[in-house]
Amino acid sequence: MNRLLAHILGFSVSTNESDPRTRRPSGLSVRASCGHSIDSLLLKRLVIALLGSGVQDFSCPQCSQTWSWQEVNRLAAFTEQERKSCEEMISRLNSPDPLQTHRKCPGCSLLLPRPGSGSRGVPCKACSIAKRKVFRFCWDCQQEWRSPSSREDDDCGNKNCATRACLLSCPAIKLSGSKLDGCPCFRACPRCHTLISHTLRGCSQVQCPQCAHGSVCYSDDGV
Repeated sequence: MNRLLAHILGFSVSTNESDPRTRRPSGLSVRASCGHSIDSLLLKRLVIALLGSGVQDFSCPQCSQTWSWQEVNRLAAFTEQERKSCEEMISRLNSPDPLQTHRKCPGCSLLLPRPGSGSRGVPCKACSIAKRKVFRFCWDCQQEWRSPSSREDDDCGNKNCATRACLLSCPAIKLSGSKLDGCPCFRACPRCHTLISHTLRGCSQVQCPQCAHGSVCYSDDGV
């Protein structure tokens, strides 16, 4: 986290809860996992400023311990609208990059970071507490993890994982003036779920090469 920006915003941390720098009237003094006390409203200002400048890596300004988005979300005094706005900024920062750092949980819509060691199974603490069981979702297809294992080389248990992952990650068509402009490069056949691409010539109606279903409108958002 940018120490200079933290200083400009008046952000301070301390291991001593009696330190007057952390007892500000603007917000509550909350304790981070690293042991430092942090003013929640100042943290909110800092996070919003960092995201606005294109920075999405958060850590304690004093000890540099990395903070996950879940912890930042817990410590900062975000309103619901502010949390959604921050998560939208994180999503926009990651959208041009195929190796995104956060994905939205299908259970609670919180943005969660990819776990270490290459695992595809992303645990969600909030959903695990709400459902009273360990809740994970697949990093690729963004559906609830149904397999007993979360290793990278294991199947998440969803039959449409590969198809859905491709649809979620494929780039959009750039064809100014065409109905296809902005459509994803791939669609899924509504009958057999085979991936379909458009030749970029002719009308938007395409035929599935697998089942010969011929009424697939490529510009239809529902496909």
